Amino acid sequence: MFRLLSTKNPGDYEILIVDDHAANLQVLINLLQDIGYKIRPAISGKLALRAVQKKKPDLILLDIVMPGLNGIEVCRRLKADPATSHIPVLFLSALNEPQHKVEAFAAGGVDYITKPFQAGEVRARVETHLSLRLARLELEQSNQVLAGEIQKKEAIAEALRQSEERYQRIFENTHTVMLLINLENGRIVDANLGACQFYGYSKSEFNGLPVQQIMDLPAEQLQELLEIPDPSVPKNLRVQHKLANGDGRQVEMHGGMLVMGNQELLFLIVQDITE
Repeated sequence: MFRLLSTKNPGDYEILIVDDHAANLQVLINLLQDIGYKIRPAISGKLALRAVQKKKPDLILLDIVMPGLNGIEVCRRLKADPATSHIPVLFLSALNEPQHKVEAFAAGGVDYITKPFQAGEVRARVETHLSLRLARLELEQSNQVLAGEIQKKEAIAEALRQSEERYQRIFENTHTVMLLINLENGRIVDANLGACQFYGYSKSEFNGLPVQQIMDLPAEQLQELLEIPDPSVPKNLRVQHKLANGDGRQVEMHGGMLVMGNQELLFLIVQDITE
């Protein structure tokens, strides 16, 4: 039993059949209507172009030798128009010389059936090209969805990049002492200008510096201070800090978690309360 390879039913497809011979036209109409396809006939190339402009079919069966516009010219005009260039054109013709087929394919045809045709061959080729058309449409839709998702991700990435740039400008240029600390190894990841001025270290010296170098605390107590049970709740601490020259300063630290890239860091604002 004949069946479509695609998930659509034959009744979901509309085929335009163009042939100036009424007998051939009727045979094709009966053949494809019996399967369930919706059929629109046209007896000339001019009428075929009008029919396509009125409503675009899913497939066109097109004779070549016709009065006025022949099938080759009709196909060329369809392929030259972006609105109709995607419609597959299957030629049916009594012309069986190789040059005729070359000309038909050069005009944009997807297949060529020589008259007199076999019913089974016509059915099989119609099914094949409709299935290919459906697969192409589904691929285009998938690509559109994917392109939309990519645009959304790119927009999110751009917003994140701008947000990080704003943070970086604020972090670098403020005189408030700010530190970023990796809780896994207890080392300083970044320090701003205010931190460099306060502690007396350069940015390169700060990079990877153990926190113990600036906090006058035993390792056990330091680990306890750095542990934040609830990252969403800021933690305020008062501790003794050491400057690069060895001087001690009493400071108040305000800490919270910050995600930078794929890394979760402790963000500290340090305020000198020695006086």
